[in-house]
Amino acid sequence: HLSVTKQAKLREIVALLGPLDAGAEALDVGGDNGLVSWRLRRQGGTWVSADGSDKAVEAIRRLVGGTVERLEGAQLPFADGRFDAVVIIDYLEHVEDDQGFVAECHRVLKPGGRLIVNVPHAKPLAVLRPLRRLLGQTDARHGHVRPGYTEAQLFAILKDGFDVQEVRTYSRFFVELL
Repeated sequence: HLSVTKQAKLREIVALLGPLDAGAEALDVGGDNGLVSWRLRRQGGTWVSADGSDKAVEAIRRLVGGTVERLEGAQLPFADGRFDAVVIIDYLEHVEDDQGFVAECHRVLKPGGRLIVNVPHAKPLAVLRPLRRLLGQTDARHGHVRPGYTEAQLFAILKDGFDVQEVRTYSRFFVELL
């Protein structure tokens, strides 16, 4: 079952990705428990999944089968120019060297390939942030190296290699409250 937030996230990612040709190869990074990875596969093409957590790798493998790689740090264990699309789902905020990781995504994408990045929106003055902390929903508990990104921060790490086409948000007060 996908939470309200994950459903909204998935709708946005799928809309940005669109259908993939039968011969396309794509990588999803950070597929959590595998439900997002499973849903992305319905877009067509051939998919490979990757995550930095043993638990997530096993969950994704159980649900979707196929190739699921365990990541270490910023390195991606794939050949240069392999993928038509790379989708990062709530993973960049877990990587110490986020800029190095983005460079790796650029390396493994084919020329003209697409990168779709989903990250928490850093909102230091958000009304619900203190409440979330009180309830134990801390960045450290979720394995985050950073709380998320502002649009400017995300642009700064994507500028070397990527032309940002579109920015969307699905995070609204009501969704966050749920």
